[in-house]
Amino acid sequence: MPAYYVDSSALVKRYIEEAGSGSVARLLDDPDVVVYVSHIAGAEVVAALTRRGKSERWS
Repeated sequence: MPAYYVDSSALVKRYIEEAGSGSVARLLDDPDVVVYVSHIAGAEVVAALTRRGKSERWS
């Protein structure tokens, strides 16, 4: 069973369509893959999505 470490920037691609989003979706949706993330990944993803939302509102 393959295992991967996925950083926060890759996890953000799960929620925001950008280059590489399809690859991340396939990896995360594969039931035969084990994915590891850091303890702070959740906070980093929330912060990135919040920053993205704020920048889009003010553009």
